[in-house]
Amino acid sequence: MREKIFVFPTFCFIIILVLEFMILSQNLVYFPMVNVGIDHSFHMARLHFLREYGYQKNVPNWYGGFDVCLYYSPGFSFFSLPFYILSNNILLTTFFSTLVIYLAFLAVIIAFRKKIGFSKITSLTFFSFLVANPFSIWIFLESGRLAEMFAWLIFLPVFFLMVYYYNRDLEPDFILFIPFFSLLAISHVAVFTASLFVVVPFILIKWNRKVTLYFLISLIIASPWWISFALNYNSGSLQTSENFYGLMLTGFSHINAQNSGILLPFISLVFFYFYYRRDKDSKKLVLFLPSLLFLVSSSFRLVMFIPVIKQIQVGTYYIFSIILALFFFFKMDLPDKGFFKRVFEVSFQLIPLISILILFTYVHQGSINRSYLPVNSEIISLFSEIDDSFLILGTGVYNRSISLAGMPYFDYPLYVYSSVFHNLTTPSGWFPQAPPETLLAKIKETNDLMLSEDCSGFSENLDELNVNYVISYYSGCDNLENCQLTALRNLSSSCLYRV
Repeated sequence: MREKIFVFPTFCFIIILVLEFMILSQNLVYFPMVNVGIDHSFHMARLHFLREYGYQKNVPNWYGGFDVCLYYSPGFSFFSLPFYILSNNILLTTFFSTLVIYLAFLAVIIAFRKKIGFSKITSLTFFSFLVANPFSIWIFLESGRLAEMFAWLIFLPVFFLMVYYYNRDLEPDFILFIPFFSLLAISHVAVFTASLFVVVPFILIKWNRKVTLYFLISLIIASPWWISFALNYNSGSLQTSENFYGLMLTGFSHINAQNSGILLPFISLVFFYFYYRRDKDSKKLVLFLPSLLFLVSSSFRLVMFIPVIKQIQVGTYYIFSIILALFFFFKMDLPDKGFFKRVFEVSFQLIPLISILILFTYVHQGSINRSYLPVNSEIISLFSEIDDSFLILGTGVYNRSISLAGMPYFDYPLYVYSSVFHNLTTPSGWFPQAPPETLLAKIKETNDLMLSEDCSGFSENLDELNVNYVISYYSGCDNLENCQLTALRNLSSSCLYRV
């Protein structure tokens, strides 16, 4: 019954996914500059620097030098690096890697479907509901959190191994746990942390030498990166919530329309109840209860009092909740009487209508136009005239509430573009975990001094930062002129000045 009901919604979500990749294909032509996809450029920068300078090597382009793999999990970059080496095209590589990861989601689900008891139709439904739902589209494709997307892909086989073997004797294929879990450990800190809420209970359930040994071997394989990460945790800006991740569970002010997924953990909890009552296996409680408590506590913002965990973005909780909810739903027995029986019957009747509404809303809202704003195009044209360290300064660069042409303006993708295509250097950049807070504060102060036309302090800061060129836009160009910098080019929306 469930399979037939979900054929149409699966079809709708797959249509949405195809349309989303058609929209994303704009990134093959336009370097991602728009606010909604700003993380795409972040991962492009990491991949480019990894190819140019190597693993744990100094990158001189930003912040006076930094290690591109030291402060952020390198799994996605390692995965995409061969494509980049072969294509020598960062836009093509990023799009292709994203497409391959989505296809790999489906391949993993199909590969494990017999172990977890899924039919072919259920496997396709699980795939479409996992990666093509509005939350996943927003988190993975529109926001561009590619490293997290890759980490969830690696999490799936780990999760499937846990749910299959928690009440069975281990077979030879359980050795797959080692490569997958070690790769997960270096792919995304937040997803790896979430996985421990399943893996550790599994170890406690099995409590034998082989499982413990596999777990330790996995950690040892991942330890070279983790040791460096831990030793340098207090350097840079890793502990600064504002810089570490964007939207975090650090306060109740983040409960808004964007966080409507706050109900997902409770849906997972309801589905788990019906999944558990099939056989009332106590091992199920041990395996899944820590994850469910972890997710429910995130909805109440209780995790904001727990170090490290409080820095996890809300999207990570959403995806974890969706994976659990989907698994429980397709493995549970539907209620055959009472209130919940009626709830499920009504819900099943509404599913086709909801699917149509989601598809209609997605199509109606229109695609994201990823073409450049005029000011972006102008600034890009200025890069060819720069041969030394530069900064982009102006209203909106350090105030995300300011918008140009109706959308928030970020300087970060422009720094990535300047490095990838022109190999330029700047004391700034798009890797806020790497520099010390003092450097970020100095750059912000420099921007404020320019805007207030404190020309003496502005000049001193530029000398201290070793900046020889300044790009600005709109009224910022007047500020540079008034501080008597040498004008090199003045365009309709932007300008280039030499110090």
